[in-house]
Amino acid sequence: MDPPITRPVEKLPFIPTEQELNSLISAVGGKLAAFLLLLKETGMRAGEAWALKLTDIDFEKGTVRVTPEKGSNPRIFKLSSTPLAMLNRMEKKSEWLFKPWSLKNMRRTFSRVRNNLAFKLRNPRFKQITFHTFRH
Repeated sequence: MDPPITRPVEKLPFIPTEQELNSLISAVGGKLAAFLLLLKETGMRAGEAWALKLTDIDFEKGTVRVTPEKGSNPRIFKLSSTPLAMLNRMEKKSEWLFKPWSLKNMRRTFSRVRNNLAFKLRNPRFKQITFHTFRH
């Protein structure tokens, strides 16, 4: 006898409030804050943002050119003045914006700050926020 055919239950993604995202961005500071703000403003994947080069940012036009991941198309996003200023202030030791720092370490740092913030503000919702959440 064949097993019954089942379909996974579809769940809606967790959507944090704008204030929660901004609190997290403020809490991490530095290079990681610029990274999170890029994710929030553009909706790009973490891997796409991590792979950005200095040449992908056009500070004159205020745009960022994204090399696609996972079979999507190349895209250009307009950035507001805040992430542009943050990116402009970052150290430019190599052609990469974030790459000398591994994505795994960025995630680990983000998780630690996020969990501390959730405890400090007594808001367990913070623990549900991941890099991918910024896409929503």
